[in-house]
Amino acid sequence: MRLLLLLFLLLPAYVHSATTGIEPEVVTTIEMSRSDMNRIVCPYPITDFATSKENNMTYKISGNNLFIKFPVIAVTKDGELIEKKYFNGYAEVHLVCGDAVYSLILQAEQKKTETVYLSDTAGKMKKANEYVRSKSYEDLITEFIQALIENKPLNDFYMDESDEKETYRGIDISVSRVMVGGGYVVKELILESKEKVSLTDTELLKLRMLSNVKAVALLSPTFAGITKAYVVQGKIK
Repeated sequence: MRLLLLLFLLLPAYVHSATTGIEPEVVTTIEMSRSDMNRIVCPYPITDFATSKENNMTYKISGNNLFIKFPVIAVTKDGELIEKKYFNGYAEVHLVCGDAVYSLILQAEQKKTETVYLSDTAGKMKKANEYVRSKSYEDLITEFIQALIENKPLNDFYMDESDEKETYRGIDISVSRVMVGGGYVVKELILESKEKVSLTDTELLKLRMLSNVKAVALLSPTFAGITKAYVVQGKIK
């Protein structure tokens, strides 16, 4: 992770920028390149797009992606082309992605191509809750743990890294990844001990970093070195 961050920091300044966290049903102003093709990425396939004809925008929809470009304005005199100028203003656009509607004010600026990532936190929460209700408890716990083992979050669930740490009986315990959704928090624990130790699932319930635990899977109850455990916490009130 640190290596990837270092590589990104070393990239030259002309790499395109990105904007994230744009939610639906809120009018949001975004600066975009007035000369290059820009990209908007929706969390769901784009089913509709609307803007005023006067804006004369060039665009193409491809799945979850909208590629959009401001017009180049031709300046003429006596019917002859004198010069071409880049658009210098703003355009209001509306996108429909799944059940979400996004209203954006695109501000033309002198900058490199922009990529905008739209979010739908409320929509994902709703879908995650529906997914949880559609599964039996046993299947749900199994899928939660499998998702963390494979590092592939379930659809409409969020997965992130964590810096939680704790020491128990001389065992260094840290949370490496967390998956959240449907009212549940699923944690992957890294347990490290220099000496051979034995640990039970129920002992993990004593950790301060855990609460409202519904299920625990400890891969190696007796170990020296490193092992992992998976903990399902829920439901969050």
